Amino acid sequence: MSRKILNEAHKLYETADHLAYTTYKFVEETRLLIAIIEKIYELMEKGIDALIAYENSLGRVSTGTKFDVFRMRCMKRYNLKTEYWKLFSELKIILEEHKNSPATFIKKDKLIICNPKYRTRILNIDKVKEYLRLSKNFLEDLGKIIK
Repeated sequence: MSRKILNEAHKLYETADHLAYTTYKFVEETRLLIAIIEKIYELMEKGIDALIAYENSLGRVSTGTKFDVFRMRCMKRYNLKTEYWKLFSELKIILEEHKNSPATFIKKDKLIICNPKYRTRILNIDKVKEYLRLSKNFLEDLGKIIK
């Protein structure tokens, strides 16, 4: 079961990678950055689901939300990098800011998201590719754990 979920995460990674390295290059549409971030967030969540399912298959049932179990128990148990949790949290914040944004606009090759207090967050393809690289490392580390 956990391997199946991890495979779904890999498929989401492939989609995000294709969007970032092929589609974006071809269409040069900055709004595509949010779609890529959504896919990266989904694959990170699937990865967390896969690890929780793996833990459950070993009889290590934990109480709390899956995110708390992942952050408090699994990350320590499997010595996962804290940058993975930071990435997941940052992606979640970006998506929430975008959803609740009173204004988003494009300036050259950057997507600018304003939060309700009009503080801005600037995204570009290089930053999104960095998120993608970290998510790939996350999946590789999970692949070493879930066999």
